[in-house]
Amino acid sequence: WPMGVVTYSLSVDGPPQTTDYHEQLFSSVKSLRAYNRVVRIHVFLYGEHPREFVLGLEDQRVTIHHMGTYAEAVQRIRPRAFRTLARYPLLHKWMNFHKLAPLQPSQVLQVDCDTFFFDDVEILFDRYSECHYYGREEPSSKASPYGYNPDYLDEDKLIALAQQEGALAVNPYNIGVSLLNHDLWSEMAKRTEMFLGYVFRFLAGMGRNPQTREQLWPEFARVVMV
Repeated sequence: WPMGVVTYSLSVDGPPQTTDYHEQLFSSVKSLRAYNRVVRIHVFLYGEHPREFVLGLEDQRVTIHHMGTYAEAVQRIRPRAFRTLARYPLLHKWMNFHKLAPLQPSQVLQVDCDTFFFDDVEILFDRYSECHYYGREEPSSKASPYGYNPDYLDEDKLIALAQQEGALAVNPYNIGVSLLNHDLWSEMAKRTEMFLGYVFRFLAGMGRNPQTREQLWPEFARVVMV
């Protein structure tokens, strides 16, 4: 019988945060539970989080995974590059799939902390089940209704890079809400090390290129160039 799982991932490691992501995530879960009390929700937490926040999630029938620090999690996968990758605390959402193996879900809906539900989440699982992956287009990509901006995202270069690497190019998408079907989560779990390797190569290239170095945090760029 098909089973959908909703996942959140939150790291408090990295630069100081001005947004209360704990409040956002808890509000998101409550909005989801207002329309569905039975769907399985899994929250992956990196770093130390308030006890009342964890207890509140448990009251909402949420399964919590304490993943340790972000740096430790990265180091287990890419020990030689972890000092650089640990300063980019935005990759954890794609490092959790191995924890879903005991469940063997047929669908995995990944949502950001600021996602608010206005209806039953099962509608998404039912409506978007044919393709392997569903997600909204990245703003300023070619598919964006706001227009294409190659200075922000040069898709032609991305396609050329994918071809050079022997990979299949995909349309750029926003990862705020994404739905994975047909065991795609399992295939991605097998490629986590490769994924972090590509990220490191991108960051190293940006750190060594004067035109893109300024886009990185100054202290981050120094680490990349060491």
